[in-house]
Amino acid sequence: MADQIVRVLGFDWIYCLLSPGVHSGTVFLALRILLALLAHPHLMTKFREGTSNGGWLADADSVVRNRAAVVLGFSVSAHGGAVGSKIDINPELQNCAGFAALEHLMAAHADKPHAYMAMLAVLVGQPVKDLRFCENFNVEQIWTHVFGLSFNSSVYEAIRSAEFCYDALVPLLAMVRACIYSGNEALEGWTIEYPCAVVQMITFLYQNSPSFYTMAHSEEFVLAMFFSLIQVFQ
Repeated sequence: MADQIVRVLGFDWIYCLLSPGVHSGTVFLALRILLALLAHPHLMTKFREGTSNGGWLADADSVVRNRAAVVLGFSVSAHGGAVGSKIDINPELQNCAGFAALEHLMAAHADKPHAYMAMLAVLVGQPVKDLRFCENFNVEQIWTHVFGLSFNSSVYEAIRSAEFCYDALVPLLAMVRACIYSGNEALEGWTIEYPCAVVQMITFLYQNSPSFYTMAHSEEFVLAMFFSLIQVFQ
């Protein structure tokens, strides 16, 4: 089933469900689908490289030219939506790498706890088969929902067995940046609590995982951390 979804629809179909302004429930379901797909190593490779996009757009150009020019995910031209109006489909977007796409998309969902849970699950290589719709986000919930640990479980054993996907830090830190520049000056609420939980988790991994410690001294990680402090103007 997972291979069929990627082959017929492509990963960029999921990106549409993660667009800014989409209902929180839709984002939640899209993330559950994405996690289910990325649990397969060969699909993770395709997602990372951006080589399995555009399936749902097959023959789309012929469709939009013969119908009223109103199609989900497209910008209608200035022809008033008349039959036969031209709608441009940018083929370059079909080659967008998965984590680069998530960097732009997930920043719009920085207020949603399940968005952090999903990205952390990808980061630590824990395929969360039952991503939960949470109302809050903190370190305790990360251990419970991402790692599936009970009160008597060893967090250190869980960290040692983690297979990190460091690319997931890019969208994760993009959400941290979105919180920092949300415009909310109050020293409470999700704009403070959510990025603090992410930083606490990264700090714990840095202090207790040799592989994460090594990666954290790489140029890529330092730049990702640095850019999380720079405001992006749309």
